Amino acid sequence: MTMDAPEADPAEPLAPPLDVTEVTPLPRPSFLKAVGRGAKTGFRAFSLVFGPFALLYLTVGLVPTAFGLGAGRGFGLHQLVFKVVLVYLAAVLLGIVVGAAAGLIGFLIDRARGSSRSGTRRSIADRPIRFFPWRRAQAAPGDLPRPRRRRWPWLVGVSVLLILATAFGVGIYAGRFVDRRLAAALAATDRDDPGWRFDELMAARVMPPDEDNSAIVVADVVAMMPEGWPSDAPVHPGGPTPTPTPSEAARAFERLARLESNVRMDDETADLVRAELADHADAVGLARTVADYEGGGHVLELTPNPIDIRLPETQEARLVARLLAADAAIQAQDGDIDGALESCRAILGVGRSIGDEPMVISKLVRIALGEIAMHSARRVLAQGEPSDAALAALQADLLHESPQTLLIEAMRGERAMLDEVIRKVRDAELSIAALSGQWSPGDPAHAIAPWGTLMFDNQRAVGLEWMNELVSAASRPPLERQAAWKAWRVEVGRVKESRLGMFVATLPLLMTPGATAAEKALTRYQASLGAAVILCAAERHRRKTGSWPESVAAIGPEFLADPPVDPFSGEAYRVERRDGRFLVHSVGPNLKDEHGAFEAKRWLDGGPDDVGTGAWDPALRRRPPDE
Repeated sequence: MTMDAPEADPAEPLAPPLDVTEVTPLPRPSFLKAVGRGAKTGFRAFSLVFGPFALLYLTVGLVPTAFGLGAGRGFGLHQLVFKVVLVYLAAVLLGIVVGAAAGLIGFLIDRARGSSRSGTRRSIADRPIRFFPWRRAQAAPGDLPRPRRRRWPWLVGVSVLLILATAFGVGIYAGRFVDRRLAAALAATDRDDPGWRFDELMAARVMPPDEDNSAIVVADVVAMMPEGWPSDAPVHPGGPTPTPTPSEAARAFERLARLESNVRMDDETADLVRAELADHADAVGLARTVADYEGGGHVLELTPNPIDIRLPETQEARLVARLLAADAAIQAQDGDIDGALESCRAILGVGRSIGDEPMVISKLVRIALGEIAMHSARRVLAQGEPSDAALAALQADLLHESPQTLLIEAMRGERAMLDEVIRKVRDAELSIAALSGQWSPGDPAHAIAPWGTLMFDNQRAVGLEWMNELVSAASRPPLERQAAWKAWRVEVGRVKESRLGMFVATLPLLMTPGATAAEKALTRYQASLGAAVILCAAERHRRKTGSWPESVAAIGPEFLADPPVDPFSGEAYRVERRDGRFLVHSVGPNLKDEHGAFEAKRWLDGGPDDVGTGAWDPALRRRPPDE
């Protein structure tokens, strides 16, 4: 018996037929789509790597901008901002190129294999950048995915805004502080010293009429002499200094300088010096007339940079002083002691021809000329006995020299030049190279960034405050002046050693050492002048009484009515007799009486540093050269 198959229930649905066809693959992307997706992936990847660094440095670069805006100095972008933007653009451009190349390679590989794996790459390219992928929440089955808020852009943005807002606030405070400080410094300077600015100082210079201007006479003497005299090689002011070839006259002058002041020149040396002066007799005669001039002044060629003003005529005055020193020596050699002292007076007149130039270098040249005059006078006095009239005339000229006035003029000039240079650089009227001494008239001036102008305003305020203290100190009596200068140096040193000193006072710290050097040189010059005045009076006293005075107070008032005091100690100069000499000296900076001992190299390093002069007893003057 056979069993029949059960009949199908018409109520039951039939099962779907089995689909045995192949699964249709996803379509391969086109060439352009593959390259585009690759470029997009490269852009995202390189942005992920370089973006945080770019944002960090961009924030740093925008801090000065916010600071300058807060300080009220205007808008400006730091160079770092442009560099960061360029680097970031270059980086993402590189990422696009690399990604496009990778997409092209993937496209070619898919074509070669005949299959497509581009679905995975497409999903990667379309995937958003997530910094914290492990914190992704898992959606429950059947729930629709919820869009997630990206908090990191908000965190980064708020952080950047806080940083920039802080910089803006600091700028507000700094701007107000600097503005008040500069306004106070300018107001104090205008109140205490009207006409202090550089152009006002130059306009207020006193220029004697041509017939009374000794600077014109000095310039005529220079024009009559060979350049660089007495050396063979000329020296061009402002240019490279060649190595001079000493002439016979120059060698004779060197031998003269090495001689003890009371020893006569040997005949050969004297003949060479005498012949050299005879060759320039007209120049010597004209130079002697400078003794009768009260002052002078040069017409200066001003430049946009006050520090770069050339002083060729001031420097050339040294040549005339050398000529007159040789003339004084040969006149003393020949027994004309009064004529020799007249040439010494003429050297002081050459110094006065510089006038009231408000530059430290001008004052230093004048000091050098005064020292030449006093050195020559000591030699003349050691070669014979001048008349009372000749000594009185030299003494009066020495008293006429006023180192304190020179110091005040120098400090006012330094203050004016410092302020003018800082202001001009700040206002883009002068290249910043002017601050380093590398300036030339053709250098272009560039605008200073807003935050930089704040720095220059602060430097200007500090410079005025410091220089106002020095101008005030220069007008005080010597002892008070030195105390004020010492306190000033302590304060400057404190600022220099502080952490921010080189930032808040860079330019004053770099440009004020010249003021300190001028004060030291002028105080020493004042001590030398005082000793020379006392020596002249003591010689006049000896000629009348037959003996040297025992002290400064013992000099008769007809010879010295108002004796100068030691500028270092505020006391009377020391006098003593030793080895046939009458010595007058100051105790020097170390305030120790070292009996006139002086070493130039140790003058400001503990001494011996006594500043003074002396004269020989008449019996020991004019000694023959073979002794």
